Amino acid sequence: MSIEGKVLVVDDQPHNVKLLATHLNHAGYAVVKAYGGEEALTLARQEGPDLILLDVMMPGLDGYQVTAQLKKDAQTRMIPIVLVTALEGVEEKVRGFESGADDFLSKPVNSIELLARVRSLVKLKKLQDYQQCQVEASSEPEAVQGGDNEFILVVEDDPVAAKNYELILGKEDHTVVMAHTAAEAMEILSQRVPALIILDMMLPDMSGLELLDRIKASNACQFSSVIIVSALDDLETKVQGIDGGADDYILKPVNHHELQARVRANLRKHSLQHKMQHDLQTAFLRATTDGLTELYNRQYFDDAMRKVMAEAHRYERKFSLLLLDIDHFKIVNDTFGHVAGDHVLQELARVMKNQVRESDIACRYGGEEFTVVLPGTAIVGAVALAEKLRTTIEHHPFPDVDGRQITVSIGVTEGKGAERDASMIIAQADEALYQAKRQGRNQVRES
Repeated sequence: MSIEGKVLVVDDQPHNVKLLATHLNHAGYAVVKAYGGEEALTLARQEGPDLILLDVMMPGLDGYQVTAQLKKDAQTRMIPIVLVTALEGVEEKVRGFESGADDFLSKPVNSIELLARVRSLVKLKKLQDYQQCQVEASSEPEAVQGGDNEFILVVEDDPVAAKNYELILGKEDHTVVMAHTAAEAMEILSQRVPALIILDMMLPDMSGLELLDRIKASNACQFSSVIIVSALDDLETKVQGIDGGADDYILKPVNHHELQARVRANLRKHSLQHKMQHDLQTAFLRATTDGLTELYNRQYFDDAMRKVMAEAHRYERKFSLLLLDIDHFKIVNDTFGHVAGDHVLQELARVMKNQVRESDIACRYGGEEFTVVLPGTAIVGAVALAEKLRTTIEHHPFPDVDGRQITVSIGVTEGKGAERDASMIIAQADEALYQAKRQGRNQVRES
């Protein structure tokens, strides 16, 4: 059986550790055991678990103190923490959330709720780990829209409850938008992405669980946190909500201290998720963008060619490649200096960006050479774009070269779905470029 994830279970009572470990082992999780706060801190750093189940009441460092230390440590702060406690008071929950806990489980622990919480939070941790791997490997991230961390959408049809949410959340300077039906909520979500959604389970036009499914199916809202609210302390509904993607659950009547604590905890989680996605985008751009021209670099070009050729082969599509070279660029550098030459390269890149389609891939190939990959474009369309580029550049005023005309020679070739070797396509475009140079420059040739 495959391992679903690694869970660190912390409790000073061995029989409690054994009970939780049994439930988790049967569900396919590897369990690391700790019997005190100091040991938990050590094992969290050594083992890197996907989740920590942490007892609150322990001698020495209690659960709150352990949580606070783990969340301050860069090595462990992204590990989700569930506090396990026999204490039911609002004050204890507020203290737990303020220390950085992600959730609570009450003793005696219900195994069904336990596994639902574990599934949800382990899935979150693995997503975070995957994103971090992308950051380190500079793999291309999916485009994800981040929500406004001050914007909260409340979906509640009861006007009294809705007014109560506005009063409670307004004290925290959040922007609170109310929706009284699922239809209203979906209309708001089509225009703006919230950091947090507070979702009532009983709505006049749709159940809260159905609306939750629609929210989580939206790519834009995938990182929006969701707190489901119900008047029923119904384990089945709670588990369905958590498995459906909800981040938290709160019972009516809502205690305003607990609500504020849960809102702060979920906004904190959203902020971390959004920062991680931003870091991923930044790392990807740094690794794949040419620092001078801000076009894609050679590494990205090589990856893009493999991807475009694979898609062309799979779907039997054509594609084309343009290879551009600035005519007499050495004379520009020798006459006006390398700073002026850099400005020419930057300006030419801007011209290229303005002329190519969004689906085209413009890259700096190296030195004064540039490429444009044209997915789904046959040779006729590629030659037309190349001629348009050539003419635009010929008549464009370039800075720092005292009015000197800058021109380019362009080689064009077409790739077909059966071709699998990128070097052959590049060689064909290079041969066409050589013909353009040999026949007088400032022209387009195809191969």
